[in-house]
Amino acid sequence: MADALAGASRFETVPLGAYVPQAFWTVAVLFASEHGPYWEVGLAAGILYNWWMVRTKSLADCMLAHAVTNGLLSAYVLATGQWQYWL
Repeated sequence: MADALAGASRFETVPLGAYVPQAFWTVAVLFASEHGPYWEVGLAAGILYNWWMVRTKSLADCMLAHAVTNGLLSAYVLATGQWQYWL
C-alpha cells in the first residue's frame, strides 16, 4: 500500500480504488452534504459506494450501484407518492 501512496502528491498517480482515509471520509461527507435533510442516508450510501470502490477498483460498478439506488428510489416514490424524496 505504501507504494500506491508514494505519489499521492500527484493525485493522478494514485491507483483508482486506493484506500486513503482522508479522501474516503471527505468524499463520504461531501456526498452526504448533497442530500439535504436526508444527509444520514447520503452518508451511509457514500460510505458503501466508497467501500465498493476500494474493494472492486471499478468506477463502472460504483456508477451502476448509484444508478440502481436512484432507480429503486424512483420506483418507490412513484409507487407510494412520497414526493418529498425528490424535493
